Amino acid sequence: TMLARVLQIPVVAVGSLDLVAHPLRHTGRMIATVLDARRSEVFYAFYQPVPGGVQRLTEPAVATPADVAAEIEGQREETLIAGDGVVAHPDVFRALDRTEYAGPEFDAPSPGSLLELTVHRAEREEFSQPGEIAPLYLRGADAQINWEQRSRVRTAGAGS
Repeated sequence: TMLARVLQIPVVAVGSLDLVAHPLRHTGRMIATVLDARRSEVFYAFYQPVPGGVQRLTEPAVATPADVAAEIEGQREETLIAGDGVVAHPDVFRALDRTEYAGPEFDAPSPGSLLELTVHRAEREEFSQPGEIAPLYLRGADAQINWEQRSRVRTAGAGS
């Protein structure tokens, strides 16, 4: 975004989960994108195919694989699951009913999807100003989480 600020040009923002879902737009089923977030968690969102692409049904979120699997089961519809979270937690996701794994070619965002989505959004003039763009952090940084955990341990130890 710094280069866009200096040149005073608008940018097109596209999220990783959207990039994983986009090439699956012709599936005719609900799509669940599940990316490995480490620490026994996944980033995920649900999509439905619409003419010309996919529509995100849920905001990007972070949860345990079991919680996401329960949400998929709760949808009670045919679902195509994509992303490296399926590979990281195969015992959870591949055992689900009414689901199919999209395959390793859909484990990560592709440059082709980035180019295609960016061009479509630019043609529709769906720009953002560089100052409006910020990373979407679904959980705190490791250093912050570790600091909070150590602080809780110290506080609990002081009360004994």
